[in-house]
Amino acid sequence: MNKDLLWRIIDESYDQGEGKIEKQVSTIAAKIGVFKREEIFQSAVIFYRELIKGYKEPLVFAGRLLNGFCAWSELDLFLAWIMSKGRANWAKVLENPDVGLSSIISIEEPRGSFISDDFLNICWKAYYKKIGIEPGIDEDIDVELAEAMMEDSFDIDVDRIFQKLSPDFKQVFPLLVNKLSWEDSPHLKTYKRYWEYGGDGELVEGELWQLFVDAPYSYAGSPAGTGYIPPYQTVKSFFINGGGPGGMGPGCAWTPFELKEEEYEQMVSFLLAQNTSLLKEKHFYIPKERFLIDRELNAKYPKYDEWWPEFRNKYG
Repeated sequence: MNKDLLWRIIDESYDQGEGKIEKQVSTIAAKIGVFKREEIFQSAVIFYRELIKGYKEPLVFAGRLLNGFCAWSELDLFLAWIMSKGRANWAKVLENPDVGLSSIISIEEPRGSFISDDFLNICWKAYYKKIGIEPGIDEDIDVELAEAMMEDSFDIDVDRIFQKLSPDFKQVFPLLVNKLSWEDSPHLKTYKRYWEYGGDGELVEGELWQLFVDAPYSYAGSPAGTGYIPPYQTVKSFFINGGGPGGMGPGCAWTPFELKEEEYEQMVSFLLAQNTSLLKEKHFYIPKERFLIDRELNAKYPKYDEWWPEFRNKYG
């Protein structure tokens, strides 16, 4: 197995798939499955090393534009979808994302549909099928395959790209934006809630206040069960960092953005008026009692490093 052979299999499946990625995946699985175990293992390694060529800033931004959210696993799913279109299209997208992507997307496809889990996993699933076990059964095999696939990605600081604010899409992707049939809603945010340990997260869309209450550690809780809203500068910095999966605890990730003070005040007014107990079913991390704000403390200590110790001293 080598790169040219793998791409030839992908190209043939693209031609035979009639635009249906499920049929394409089935064709690839059948063709790869006849190879020896070692060659299928190598196909998984080659596939991933090709995919990480897309770990570039413009493609992260393109993923945000087309899917609403693009970080960690979403980037891989997006790049796999592009690779499913064949070698020539993949090369075109890598060279010029605006030209390449505008030539392969369909305006009938809704936002968020430009991903493919099945195509991303086709080679390594074929490997496990060949050796006759399910993923996760043999830890040594899992680690061996993962390390071989990801070896070339360790030196790529893709997290740095995820933390960047999105550019003006109309300037960066003029052809792509002109082709799209949907428009962004300025009031909605697409984000991912990592509320279950070890889970893949749940992609949701909501208003600013929903992102705020769904993101653990966005506000300060008190022993009384209330939640204090931090100063504007603190919340602004919080949203700029983009969040993350949370590691050993819960987390929330979103496309970094710069919060305007007017938006902050509107969110504060809304949250202060809510009976949070009625929202608890859908927003687990919202305070049990209600939201409060200490305007005097916030004005005196606008930055988190100063505000948090003073808040603890005052409220415990």
